[in-house]
Amino acid sequence: MKTTIASVHALAALLLLACTTHSLAVTALPLDPYPYYRPLGQPPGQTYGIAGMYRIDPTKTPDPFQGATLLGANPNVNNAFPGGIGVYSPDIRDFGIGLYSSGNTTQSTGLFIQFDKPVLSSGLGVTLGGFGLNSLSGGFDPGRVAPMISIYGVTGSLLGNFDARAILAGNAMSLLTSGNPLDPSYDSIFKVDTWKLNLDALVGPTAQIKSFALAADTRNGLGLNTTTSSNPYYLISVNSCAPVPEPGSGFLILTFALGAIIIRRRRL
Repeated sequence: MKTTIASVHALAALLLLACTTHSLAVTALPLDPYPYYRPLGQPPGQTYGIAGMYRIDPTKTPDPFQGATLLGANPNVNNAFPGGIGVYSPDIRDFGIGLYSSGNTTQSTGLFIQFDKPVLSSGLGVTLGGFGLNSLSGGFDPGRVAPMISIYGVTGSLLGNFDARAILAGNAMSLLTSGNPLDPSYDSIFKVDTWKLNLDALVGPTAQIKSFALAADTRNGLGLNTTTSSNPYYLISVNSCAPVPEPGSGFLILTFALGAIIIRRRRL
C-alpha cells in the first residue's frame, strides 16, 4: 500500500526524543496521542512530528518522495550512535536513511518532518550524522551515502528537491563535529561526524516552510554511483526556527512601521 506525500501530513504523529542517551539499544519512538510534541517552553513553530518512509525512488522527478510507502515504517532512535534517528521498515528492519536493493531497483528509506506551524527558512537547519567524512571538498563518499531533501511550502507544494550535487553546489552543509577522536571537534557522545544542513541555503532566506523529507541519493554529488546497499546517515535534530507571523500580528505591524519610518527618512 502506497501513500503520497499529501497523506503524510496526517501520519506524522511520532514524537521526537528531546534528549540523547548513552544506550546504543535501538528504540522505536513511541506514538504520541497528539500530532506534535511540544517540549516545555517551546513556542509553536519550533516543534515537529516525524514519520518513517521507505521504498523511495531517488531517481524519480520532480519529487522522489511521491509514492513512497509509510505503512509499517517508524523512526527509531540510538541506531548506530546515541541520539541518531533512523528508520525501521518492513523491507530492511532497523536501518538509517540509506539505500537498499529491492529486486532490480535501488530504493531508499527516509524521514518526513512536519512543523506544527509554518516556519521561516531563515536560519533553519537540520543536524545529520554518519557520512564518514570531515570534508566535502571531494564530494560524498561513493561507497557510503549522500543526502537528498525535498522541501514543502505552507500548502504542501514542492519548493524544491535537492540532490547531493545541489547540496554541494549550494555549500549547504557545514561540519559540526568530527568522527576522528584526534580532532579537536570530536564529540565523545556521537563519536561520528555530524553536519548542519542549511535549508535556507537551498530555498533562500524568505521561504515559508511547512515540512521537508530526507532520503539517500544514488550519487555522491560528483556523478559517482553509490553502491546499492549503503552505509546510512541519521537525523539528530532540527534547529530552532521562527514561525511565520500571522497576518495582523504585532511582528508584521512593527515591520510595517519600521519600513514606513525608513521610507519617510529617505524622502526627507
